[in-house]
Amino acid sequence: MDQKIKIAIGGIYFIAFILIFYIIIKILRWLSIAELLMILVSSILVIVTYFYFDTSRKTMWHRVLLEIKRDYRSPEMAYAVHTLWNFFRDECNGDKEILKKKYIKIFKKDLKKISTMDNDLDKIGFKKITMDSQRRFVSEYFYHLSDIYRNRIIPEKILFESIHPADMEIIPFIIEPLNYTLINHIITERLQKITKEYSDKLNRLSKFYKAYSEYYKLHKIED
Repeated sequence: MDQKIKIAIGGIYFIAFILIFYIIIKILRWLSIAELLMILVSSILVIVTYFYFDTSRKTMWHRVLLEIKRDYRSPEMAYAVHTLWNFFRDECNGDKEILKKKYIKIFKKDLKKISTMDNDLDKIGFKKITMDSQRRFVSEYFYHLSDIYRNRIIPEKILFESIHPADMEIIPFIIEPLNYTLINHIITERLQKITKEYSDKLNRLSKFYKAYSEYYKLHKIED
């Protein structure tokens, strides 16, 4: 809501509040000037408190948006997104089915290689550059966005308009296919709890992407 409209509404509430008490005073005729002043001061305090809360809330929104943009602009995120898109377009010809099959092969190959390493630092260094690590890094970022949307931490309009439409396309083309593949082909029945957590995350992510797409169609967010 526009700030001027909020101020106008606050002013209307204030005037209405004073009129109500004025009518009460006229009818009952028992309030003293001191009591009337107390009511006026209390009314002003209520309005000041409301605007203080509104300002604090907007400051919090600003901080959340800064965090979102900072994370997405990080070198690690740029590398992960670039790696996933290049793999999808160049190695998989933009085909989701090929993407899923090749991902499984690479995932298992990387796990096997890690198991042969004796040095923990070598394992950590190798894990950082694996396809699975890039998938996980980007996935967690968008899971975070979906949680912000789901919990209404900032208004939908502000959140959606802070995200470029092209940045969201990685969700249906890469993130969802790879993560569903992870659930269906890699996680075993012994890890049912983890499977449910993954499924819940993906469901929230799908709802987030759907809501964003619908908003984009209605408002045509500028490139």
